[in-house]
Amino acid sequence: MNLTIIVPAFNEADYLPATVNAIQVAAEHLHTHSDAEVEVVVVDNNSTDDTAAIARTAGAAVVHEPVQGIAPLEMASAIRYRTRSSRFWAEYGMRNVRDQRRVSATRLETPSPGFTLHGARCGADLWTGATLHVGMENIGDKYYYEHLNSLNPFTGQRVPEMGRTLTLGFSTVW
Repeated sequence: MNLTIIVPAFNEADYLPATVNAIQVAAEHLHTHSDAEVEVVVVDNNSTDDTAAIARTAGAAVVHEPVQGIAPLEMASAIRYRTRSSRFWAEYGMRNVRDQRRVSATRLETPSPGFTLHGARCGADLWTGATLHVGMENIGDKYYYEHLNSLNPFTGQRVPEMGRTLTLGFSTVW
């Protein structure tokens, strides 16, 4: 198993060594208990300090991203319940996005509020490798927009995301 951990960074020279070190310690622990190979990639978002050089010195690969579009901190989590037969399952998921105050005025970015979305899904494994599932995302019909969404050219306001969304899907492994 290969695992790549991506660390977005903008002027993080003061904090990056400890961050990369903590990831490497966890990676060593993971490698000791499994066959996992871990790669650390720091995405330097056009930093004006020594972020890229410090990341390389710490042993991380560095990708330079010259366009500053700093996305806010985001966390997605889910919990799944399977029946004893393991054929049917139900899942609750949550997506938390913090507000974004670090913006690029030169790119006409403005601060954006955070949001939390809830979703529920259930499904059945029809046969080996085939699943039928149905779900609802944004159960609370929350009005929100992503931080880097485009602006409406007529109003200058951000275009909001869809409200409550129903999904029906079939997936299979070929």
